[in-house]
Amino acid sequence: MRRRHFLELLAAGPFAANASLAQEIVPAPPQMVLLTIAGINAATSAEALGAVLSTLVVREVPVNLVVDTQDPSALVDSNSEIAQLLRRYSQSFAGLVEIVAWSPDLGRMTPYRAARKAHEARKALYAALFPGDVPARPVQTIACRAPLDSKAASAVLSAGFRCALELPASRPDFRATPLVMTARLDQFGLLSLLGGEVVPFSSAARALSRPTPDRQRHLVFAASDLAELSADRLTDAAQDIARLLDRAALDLSQSPVLTRDVQMRSEITFRRRIALHVLGPAGADAAGTEDAASAIFQLLTAQEIPFSRGPMPEGLAAPDKPDLSCWVPLDLPSSTDFGPDIPFGVFPAEPLGGPTPGAIRPEDTRFGIAVRLVGHAGNAGMTQQAGFGIPILALAGAAADDVAAGLKLDAEGDGVVLVIASSFRDAASRTALVAALRNALIQPDIRLMPLQVYCAETLPKEPLLPMLLLARAKVLQPASQPGPLAPNDRAAFLEDARAAWGYFEANTVARTGLCPATAVTAPGSDAGFLGVSMWEVGSHLNALIAAVDLGLLSDDAFSQRVDPILATVERESRKRLVLPPETIDAISGKGTTRFNSYDCGRLLIALHRLASHRLAPKGIAELVASWSFSEVIRNRRLHSYRDRMLIDDFRSNYAHYAVSGMRLWGLDVASPLDDIAKLGSADAEERLLALTSSFGLLAAEPSFLHLLELQDSPTSSFLADCVDSLQRRLANEIGQAVAPSESPLDKSPWFTYQGFDLRRLDDPWRVEFGAKSDDIRWNGKLESLKATSTKAAYLWHALRPNAHSLHLLRSLRAKARHDTGFDSAVYVASQTPTMGYSDLNTNAVILQSIAYMLRQL
Repeated sequence: MRRRHFLELLAAGPFAANASLAQEIVPAPPQMVLLTIAGINAATSAEALGAVLSTLVVREVPVNLVVDTQDPSALVDSNSEIAQLLRRYSQSFAGLVEIVAWSPDLGRMTPYRAARKAHEARKALYAALFPGDVPARPVQTIACRAPLDSKAASAVLSAGFRCALELPASRPDFRATPLVMTARLDQFGLLSLLGGEVVPFSSAARALSRPTPDRQRHLVFAASDLAELSADRLTDAAQDIARLLDRAALDLSQSPVLTRDVQMRSEITFRRRIALHVLGPAGADAAGTEDAASAIFQLLTAQEIPFSRGPMPEGLAAPDKPDLSCWVPLDLPSSTDFGPDIPFGVFPAEPLGGPTPGAIRPEDTRFGIAVRLVGHAGNAGMTQQAGFGIPILALAGAAADDVAAGLKLDAEGDGVVLVIASSFRDAASRTALVAALRNALIQPDIRLMPLQVYCAETLPKEPLLPMLLLARAKVLQPASQPGPLAPNDRAAFLEDARAAWGYFEANTVARTGLCPATAVTAPGSDAGFLGVSMWEVGSHLNALIAAVDLGLLSDDAFSQRVDPILATVERESRKRLVLPPETIDAISGKGTTRFNSYDCGRLLIALHRLASHRLAPKGIAELVASWSFSEVIRNRRLHSYRDRMLIDDFRSNYAHYAVSGMRLWGLDVASPLDDIAKLGSADAEERLLALTSSFGLLAAEPSFLHLLELQDSPTSSFLADCVDSLQRRLANEIGQAVAPSESPLDKSPWFTYQGFDLRRLDDPWRVEFGAKSDDIRWNGKLESLKATSTKAAYLWHALRPNAHSLHLLRSLRAKARHDTGFDSAVYVASQTPTMGYSDLNTNAVILQSIAYMLRQL
């Protein structure tokens, strides 16, 4: 009986008055002492380390050995003398020597990156020390230098680590009070040990002799310092440590332990996590005997043994070389703060299929993880492609003579037990299997669970992980197509294009060639907003290109409309900065002296498309070359100019799109996405999501515009996949398709930025409109502003067509289309449009989208 439980019984019973006497009788637990040698690498002296280990092992003093796998120039070679030494001691004295992985900056990382680093550290360590072998005890501890954050620490569970050890950064004054070491154990069994003392090995005994009141004590020695002492001095120092600990053991004041054994000495029982996964679909076998798989499922269910199931792969390899993968769907945690003690949610039991294209139904909009069951514990953890390696601990049913033979679980660590159901053809063998499962698995120190629960508990609680997995699940679904356009659908799209072109027919000012930014589309109405930004000028040019390509505008009329626009922009760009002004009055043609880099980027994209068109006017290249971009590109970063100040525009979701437009004209400009432009891995995708989320909301613009107007961009394509996945998921949840984006509204606050918060998959749709978005007057009212942007809906169907997007267009066509343009948006709650309130961007993008769609057919 544990001491704490014994005292609790005393306090609750008739002998409560004698509790103080009981506490005097029961001695306090000894102080746990950890000894760690850190910084072991290729340069470590095998002779010096061997002298220390041989002495400590003989005297039964446990020691942790931290092996550096981070520095490529100092990696331990698997055939080197130091690798052989570490391998020999860890295998022969597994209870006294613990190998510890090293990831110095672990505590500063996000949970996802901590999980990835833990996997890489484990993989490198096993490759260095156990390349073709299995260690006597799996590596279960990872050390770091930076302060451990609880979320980052808990993320290492995914790689099979159960302990996170924080090493102190520097050697303190030896005369000062020893640093306090603290321990933290979460509900899933991840132990974090924080703090300690860096001391010279020769002074270790003296440091230990100084009493401290702490329950744990941690002394850290640098491997590089060992070589500075002779073998005799190292042996003497090790003997001094052993003698002091021997004396401490007699009076129960100190007890040396390995890091992984601290959990065994804690008040919370050390628990292993083992998933039971049964292979074999239901159905009669070739011999016509009873349905073995179904019988196994029923028996395990009746015995209340938790398990998951999946199809038996063809030609299952030996457990040391498995070839078994599955896709495990997951749900959001019960609380969306993604605390380290909150698991992901799981769905009711269902067969787990393989992660292959077409494996997920088109209507399934869940996120999930691709799991690979691996035979080598060194491959455990999250891979760079967001796969999840889980070690196979046992395989039952592979041996013909003894189907339960594979259930001997001698090794430690978490993992999965596989059961080949087809091997258990008769009731006797199935009964033997259940008995073997109970003997091997149903023990106090083992938690048996389905594979889904294993994933839910051990995966990093990273707010961006659901979004990453949701976007990645898209490739496992059949290609979503709305089907070929029926003749009436094609005709409807052409009618849509004519309606969108009606905005330009009704609102173009002949002298300037421009349209107002917004307008009430009722006949004879006045313009809503006359100031036209360079973004809108770019949209206007794109609309003209689409109109002439669709046959809505003759070649001569196209030129007559393009020329005054270019002349107006050229005239108004000859001011303070010799750059396109931020805005131009559509009627007077007067521009400001301010400059907007994002808007100019869109203008440059449109000018480049115009210069490449069959009806391209002369002088476009000369016009662009005349502008003084050197005034606003500083250190390769984009800047806007307003109030006589340069404003850095580098950190924005619009920066990459704008930069792409400037690069079309040979300008040397940096993008915040340059380092991850090619993607190619989940790691790069997570970095892209993290950047995008830090910049603001994600919506159709500008990533869909990038794909519509420029050559394919991996980053824009991935973000478009994210928008598509979010909108299809949202359509399933609320029962109607929606497409938020930036859009004018017909009421206060008149213009909103609407999109998705990638860290809140439970409720991602957000509405922002500048400083007023925090105004108390808007509390509880933002829901009423949620609206589908008509241009975003057409972009969605043009670039990522599906049944939801097609249904949405048909709905918008009936509600928001007029002869003089489309209404800007349709409110989700009321399903009413913006009451004849339209804008230039909306109708231009609709024209572009339709021209793109019809061109693809």
